[in-house]
Amino acid sequence: MEMLAKNFRKIQGRKDLTQRLFQFFPNDMTNRDILFLCIGTDKATGDCLGPLLGTYLQEAGYDNVIGTLDAPCHGVNLHTIVNSLPVNKQVIAIDACLGPEANIGTFELRNGPLRAGEGTGNDQRPIGDYSILGFVNVHTHNMKINRENLQSTSFGFVRKMTQDLKIALMARFPLE
Repeated sequence: MEMLAKNFRKIQGRKDLTQRLFQFFPNDMTNRDILFLCIGTDKATGDCLGPLLGTYLQEAGYDNVIGTLDAPCHGVNLHTIVNSLPVNKQVIAIDACLGPEANIGTFELRNGPLRAGEGTGNDQRPIGDYSILGFVNVHTHNMKINRENLQSTSFGFVRKMTQDLKIALMARFPLE
């Protein structure tokens, strides 16, 4: 139950996200301690939040990133990538997700793993020591509609969310 108390939900906007990242992660955790695991694919605009973020971070000089537009981490290769993660790093798993309409455009921080692919029926094993979920579109109880929602999500919307997350993460975990 203690871990749930540290979770933050419905974080919206760059300023709120940055503030919450500083409150969420341990004060002594630095960029050297972590690995950004950016999950998703650019084959569905709603699912590109992870690899787009990974690309932005890599272009900014971060070398502790797995999952970019050029080398995505997705359902096909996720198992292999997870099995090769370094054990001396805290993994921050980042993924797009579907949720209630009221959550669209917000982020959720979790103390613990996420399950990639859960909203589209491609549920993977839990991944990450910490998780960041970006709500990009509406979740329904119909997996076909959920996949369509990911396919039809506005790229501009996902791009804005990704830029906000990139700036917040760079503030919390600056390059040394």
